[in-house]
Amino acid sequence: MRASRLVAAFVTVLGTACTYGVVGSLPVSEDAVTRDGGDAAADGGADAIDAASADATTDASTCSRGGRDNVTARFVNTSTTATYEKLWIDYRCAERSYGTIGPNQTQNQGSFAGHVWSLRDTSTGAIVKTVRLGQSSPETINIP
Repeated sequence: MRASRLVAAFVTVLGTACTYGVVGSLPVSEDAVTRDGGDAAADGGADAIDAASADATTDASTCSRGGRDNVTARFVNTSTTATYEKLWIDYRCAERSYGTIGPNQTQNQGSFAGHVWSLRDTSTGAIVKTVRLGQSSPETINIP
């Protein structure tokens, strides 16, 4: 009985930590696919993820991974007309909205290496870009 209470408490704490993105000390694999076919760890840059696979929210390749390194994601909307919704893809592959970025705007967003971000066109609902952040900071993400 006592062990089951400890397990329940641990699961509650771990779930809360995942929700707030503080599980950076958990081990993660470094098997990311990069935008240019190179090694993500070597080039330190954000990895582009195929937008078609980004819609499959149960695909583990689109989930954020725990990371210890703080990075700044610099979102640059190069469109003169489109507005995009910034979506953090959490550890369970669920979308978490972080607001919108309007035409010709630049926004900085604190994040961690290994986190996945998607950008959705607010007028069409289409995901236009999905990236996994590398270790360089600031990490510039041009939209579209």
